[in-house]
Parts: sequence; C-alpha cells; structure tokens
Amino acid sequence: MTTWIGIDPGREGAYAILTEHGAFVLDLPWIGKDLDIGLIKRWLPSGEVRAAIEQSQPMPRQGAVSAHTTGYGMGMLVGLFLGMGIPFETVRPAIWKKAMGIPPKSDKGASVQLARRLFPAANLVTPRGRLLDGRAEALLLAEWIRRRTGQ
Repeated sequence: MTTWIGIDPGREGAYAILTEHGAFVLDLPWIGKDLDIGLIKRWLPSGEVRAAIEQSQPMPRQGAVSAHTTGYGMGMLVGLFLGMGIPFETVRPAIWKKAMGIPPKSDKGASVQLARRLFPAANLVTPRGRLLDGRAEALLLAEWIRRRTGQ
C-alpha cells in the first residue's frame, strides 16, 4: 500500500497523509524557529511512501526573517527525506495548482474549497478553531503526488 504525503512548509504549514483509507492532516510542529524534524520523522509511515513538498518562495511584502524561516524549514524537510531514502518532489505552487485545476492568481480560498470538495471528512480547522489554508494545500499536494505517480 502506498502512502502519499503533501507538505506546505510555511510557518502555518501542514503535513497531509493520503492512504487508501482516507486523508489525515496535521499542523507542522515547530520548536521556536525550527521544525521539529524528530516528530515529523516519527509521523512517517512504514512501507511505500511518495511525498511532495511545496517549494518555498519569497512573497511580496514578506519579511526576510519569514522568508528565511520558510526556506530553512523546507531545507530541513528535504534533508529528512533524502536521509530516509523517501522519494519526493519539490514543486512550485503554480505547477501543482494548475495540475489540480486551481485558476492562476486565485486566493487561498480556492485551495480550501477544492480540498473540502475532494476530502470532505478531512479536518481543515486547527484545535483552536482557525481554518488554515496550509492544511488544505498540504492535502492538495498529497493528491497531486498521488495523481502524478499514477495511483
């Protein structure tokens, strides 16, 4: 059985898992300014895994510290997957969103709508009641890699 993982590596990013049994999503764990890579490693399932990590990129009006944190987190994830021998792809948002049918220049709400349609049982709301687009985008990244690998 293959498991597909999608990761939105931002500060409010998420980690999504798709299996034949359904979808599950978690907020990325941070310890201060660093991702808790040890916890993420424990989340990795055994068996065949394919992963997609959204490529971080500076956003307009994003501060240097925020851009660095996102890029650093992505680098930590890439290192983890390389070290564990897990096949993964990094993908720019425009690429996976186009493949998933999200119109160019759409706001984050388009990702939330699509994730809710494809994964109605998935929890896109944090324990504190906030709707996070990172959860939706992580799910869509997992679906993108599932479709890309032909499963």
